[in-house]
Amino acid sequence: MMQARTSSRRRAWHDDSVDSRGPVTPGEELHSRRLTVPAFRLLNIGGEVLESVSGYHSAGQFVDLLRRNAGKSEAPGQAKVELDKSNELLEQLKKATKPKERKKAVLGVVTLLASPERRHRQKAKGALFAEGKRAWPGLLSCLSDRRLAVRAAAFDILSEASAQELPFDAFAPVAMRSAQAEAWKRRVQEVTTTESKEQ
Repeated sequence: MMQARTSSRRRAWHDDSVDSRGPVTPGEELHSRRLTVPAFRLLNIGGEVLESVSGYHSAGQFVDLLRRNAGKSEAPGQAKVELDKSNELLEQLKKATKPKERKKAVLGVVTLLASPERRHRQKAKGALFAEGKRAWPGLLSCLSDRRLAVRAAAFDILSEASAQELPFDAFAPVAMRSAQAEAWKRRVQEVTTTESKEQ
């Protein structure tokens, strides 16, 4: 998916040359014509600039620009950067030994799951499942995250990993979400305590 953004840059022309003085302050006398020069930026879904042009262009030139960039979903080097970031987050989760470290690592992996980038989702999901119950406290914390996508991703993983059926509405107002998150904490505590007794 590509997005196009336009903006305009103002150029002051004075005696047929560019006025490099910058913006005109109030009360300053300017004997020149002001022209608006359009700028066009083609963005990928991540908001990165694929191509940038300025000036006046025909419809045919814009079509050429779009055709040139058709199929480009990423800026140069973006895939490698995302892969490195994904691997780093998964490595942090694997190495986390203290509960606080693990919570932070779980948040990082859930944030990866919640992003529009789908390439690394299966790997991230698998890593959270591999952590088992050790990931649950971090997932419970994510239910209170300010970001909707993080809350929703955490709920999906937690409900599947724990095999529990409790409601959680990531879209609900804070008070309702807090009550539902507390109910999840109690349920997870019950499950963990019961399984500990059985062993």
